[in-house]
Amino acid sequence: MGLQLPAWLIKVTGNIYLHKFPLWVTYKPAHHKVKGKEVRKILNVVQRGDIMLRRYDGFLNTIFTPGFWGHAGLFVGHDSVIHAVGKGVIEEDILTFCRTDSVSVLRVKSAADGLIDTAIACATKHARKKTEYDYRFKAKNGNVYCTELVHECY
Repeated sequence: MGLQLPAWLIKVTGNIYLHKFPLWVTYKPAHHKVKGKEVRKILNVVQRGDIMLRRYDGFLNTIFTPGFWGHAGLFVGHDSVIHAVGKGVIEEDILTFCRTDSVSVLRVKSAADGLIDTAIACATKHARKKTEYDYRFKAKNGNVYCTELVHECY
């Protein structure tokens, strides 16, 4: 990634919401567009090994993140998603992961035997080890950012 921001700035901008009109800034707001009925639909279709993407609208951090989807995680079953966040790789309840403004579920098609189990084992290893977040966005430095975690696991 070309843009290099300090870790503290990335953490802070992830909690700042910009209201368009009137121009106003909120720190750590608690509103999200994905509501209960949408989460129920997700729970009915998500399968072990699915890649989950999410986006928060209006946050300052979203401006700095290229593309529409700003975050990725791996659904490991038992209502849990493993993903890399500011405090490192964590395992989180899918309901918490879905508290967002947009969610997408991607499925690996024609997975070779054992591929999904291997991916989940890799993600679980990172979560148990509490692998640190990669604020430098550099490959193979021992730390991972969200999409790097998913890529490494698959």
